Amino acid sequence: MAITKQRKADIIEKLKGIFAKSPIVAFVRFNRLTVANANALRRKLREAGGGYYVAKKTLIRKSLEGGQTV
Repeated sequence: MAITKQRKADIIEKLKGIFAKSPIVAFVRFNRLTVANANALRRKLREAGGGYYVAKKTLIRKSLEGGQTV
């Protein structure tokens, strides 16, 4: 199911907020990550006060460039 333009704009705004308040951001290639490893990663990140958010590369790129065009 396709994501609406409004939903994409909301995701971009959320990503901008994450990037603005986070001292560090890590990009993970999760396609080879097993479910058990993904859950362990999320657990460790939560324990350290971090978070885990999955987004499309194009939306991440637009949020970093400051572009709102969807």
